[in-house]
Amino acid sequence: ARSAEATRLPLSSIQRSYLLEYDRQPAERGQFNLGCALRTRPALSGAWVDEALRKLAARHGVLNTAVRSGESGPVRATDRALASAVRVLRVDSLASEAIAEQIAAERVRPFDLSHEAPVRAVLFLADADESVLALSFDRLSLDARSVLELVHELIAVQGEASSLMSATAAYADYVAHEESWLNSPAAGAALSYWRDELALQEPAQKLAQKLALELRERALPSAGTGWDRKRVLLPARLSDALRALAERCETTIPVVMFGAYSALLHRMSGQEKLAIGVHCSLRSGSWAHTCGNFENYVVVGSSVSDDTTVAEHLRGLHARWASAAQHNYPLGELLGRLKHAGSFGATFTYQDARDSVLANAVYGFESPTPMTVGGYEFTAFGSDTGAACAQQGPLHLEIVDLGEQLAACWDFDPG
Repeated sequence: ARSAEATRLPLSSIQRSYLLEYDRQPAERGQFNLGCALRTRPALSGAWVDEALRKLAARHGVLNTAVRSGESGPVRATDRALASAVRVLRVDSLASEAIAEQIAAERVRPFDLSHEAPVRAVLFLADADESVLALSFDRLSLDARSVLELVHELIAVQGEASSLMSATAAYADYVAHEESWLNSPAAGAALSYWRDELALQEPAQKLAQKLALELRERALPSAGTGWDRKRVLLPARLSDALRALAERCETTIPVVMFGAYSALLHRMSGQEKLAIGVHCSLRSGSWAHTCGNFENYVVVGSSVSDDTTVAEHLRGLHARWASAAQHNYPLGELLGRLKHAGSFGATFTYQDARDSVLANAVYGFESPTPMTVGGYEFTAFGSDTGAACAQQGPLHLEIVDLGEQLAACWDFDPG
């Protein structure tokens, strides 16, 4: 058997960033959690869910790790005794309005990082015909893509597709790769790029202050604590028009939506130059299906003048986004090595949930199209699973591509 010392593993850069954020905002830790809710027919059993979670834990080491103290700081400690909790709740009705509040409350309940596995399950049962499975995930351990992979596997391991599932690379291998890369010539070149690029950007605090003032002046309704979220589903006709605009300008729908967002920020702030944080995952081919946290943000500059056309604006953003992605560097490490203040005025994320019941569920949207596996029919139970992001400024826009329509999810700080 391996010794306790042999099971202690370093945290990745993004995990260290989230841990700092958790410590900075202890009352808001649960707001960072990710969630997913699925309606199933016929009803699942608690034993079914428990067995599926145990199979997942056997495949993914990240589900068997806790965050504990080490000699030089927090480490991930492998602990096979960790168990993903499964609770079964009997309810009178499985209608959305009857259990939505319970699902939302469960999603934001903080994880005990030292003694709890990073996934929890609550199974709502009313009769044998139907159930709702609500899953919560710790954001420090898992990103949205990992949640999607895990939910897919949770269904597949209990169904006919289990034999088709292959092993994936371990997150511990990625962390070792990241540490090695940070000391490589490629990382040095990327660091030089960002040193020059950030020197050209106006301070993000300037935008943050103007946005915070604008949000307060608009007196947006607030729940009173932490971040608030507002979601807007764009009409299909408008979504089609935006896709056509992307094609005409030889760019992509993420760039078009980012262009609209940056134009709004220019108008709200009155600034001609902006630096905006854009989500850019650190996943690469080897880690495409690895479960862990690969989140990262890069800085994309936006510049407009009175005579800038829409096409020019989008093409410029396309080029700057591509260049930033080419020099992708773990943000926490980047800010530390450049001794940069490191706050964003605003951030942007694009998520692709097209043609996938599970993606709809992970990003919190109902899907009328069922997915059938192992004799069970799964559909997405619409619930707000959005969460705040580390290094976020007062405003964040997440675009979720649902295929026929685009959804805009606004996170803002009412304080």
